Amino acid sequence: MTYNLDTIVAISTPPGYSGISVIRVSGSNSLDLAKKHFRLKNNVSLAEIEHRKVYLGYFVDSQGSPIDECLLIYMRSPKSYTGEDVVEFHCHGGSIIPARVVEEILKNEGLVRYAEPGEFTYRAFLNGKKDLTQAEAVESLIHSKTYFQQKNALKQLDGYLGTKLRDYFNIFEETRLALEAIINFPEDVENVLINIEPTLNEFSLFLDELISSYNESQPYISGVSAIIIGKPNVGKSSFMNLLLNNERVIVSPFPGTTRDLIEETIVLEGIPLKIIDTAGIRFTNDPIESIGIEKTKSKLDSAQIVFAIFDVSDKLTEEDREIIKILRNKKNVFVILNKIDKGENIDVVRELMEFKCIKMSIKTGNGFEEFKKIFRESILEIYSFSVDKEFYVTSPRHNQIFLEMKQIVSEIVKRKAQTEEFLFALNDLISLYDRLLGRNASEEEINKIFSRFCIGK
Repeated sequence: MTYNLDTIVAISTPPGYSGISVIRVSGSNSLDLAKKHFRLKNNVSLAEIEHRKVYLGYFVDSQGSPIDECLLIYMRSPKSYTGEDVVEFHCHGGSIIPARVVEEILKNEGLVRYAEPGEFTYRAFLNGKKDLTQAEAVESLIHSKTYFQQKNALKQLDGYLGTKLRDYFNIFEETRLALEAIINFPEDVENVLINIEPTLNEFSLFLDELISSYNESQPYISGVSAIIIGKPNVGKSSFMNLLLNNERVIVSPFPGTTRDLIEETIVLEGIPLKIIDTAGIRFTNDPIESIGIEKTKSKLDSAQIVFAIFDVSDKLTEEDREIIKILRNKKNVFVILNKIDKGENIDVVRELMEFKCIKMSIKTGNGFEEFKKIFRESILEIYSFSVDKEFYVTSPRHNQIFLEMKQIVSEIVKRKAQTEEFLFALNDLISLYDRLLGRNASEEEINKIFSRFCIGK
């Protein structure tokens, strides 16, 4: 992807019907385009547009005919999102008006072009408004699906990583310069290895924390695989619908309705779940249903969480007991004792006491809030989320860099590296830091990051 630093325009808000649509223009021609296409309410054009002042008027075409009533905001370089002159037209939403506004601006051939995906943030990166970790945080923030992702991305956008690492790397840079002086003027400069060793040990512990946070964050980022199992007609599809909060799965009183796997992604108590509703496990001569049951057993092997549903109002069947045998070989099992509204068979409760049980009526929703509470508490314990860290690494790119940093630091401390060897190691460490922040990242790496952005951001 190649960017030319001329003036660009794009719609920065999602398409569709909305109260407001924001059209953003960035570059040296922004102000001239604003003067050409904006008129005040009294049809007077603006000779001067003040920085960060909001104007109410009309967006007009090249003939001066109004297209929409809008607000105009001008942000002068470098005090803007991109670090360039930026103009924003806040028009009404919909499918016609924003497109017409962009179309009219693009008629100014040679002065402006349509923006590439992520180009506004790319310019912010190029102009030093954001380092590469902050630019990545913009994309993470936009695509957040949970409060965890949103909170963590915002902290990264605020420059958490750059700020926390800066103090360490200021010391490493000073040490690097001192080591070069030792090599060039050995009689005039004292060895600094002993002075830097405590900092290296402290930095190593900080890297351990970052690396472990990446592993711990994965359930929140990638999601947790979960499966719903039970005999036919026990309430699996109804439970799936309760989780989804709508009728996504066909619910029928006849056993064997779900013959294939139904997969959905939901967020339950802040945890993304890739959840599978399965064919009921039972003995059957139906070849199609049998295939579904075999798929269920196959998916059980890889599922991280199992929701097993039993009818607590009736006695256990042979199919139930087959499922119990399967559950004894699984971790993270949540047993749903369903149909509590119809009564409670105490023998069923006793036989399932070895598992984490929640009494519910899936039909009425009674017990669902208690289920969510138990689920959240258990997940926090299972994935070590009970103690909040200050920050979680969520990017594979960042984690790989921290792993490489850790390896270098460990080698320095372990081998008690001497002057020249220590200097080479510090150079490698500083190079990784610069790569993290985007100072020496490859064009391929940068293009890969910004290609994930939407147009207008």
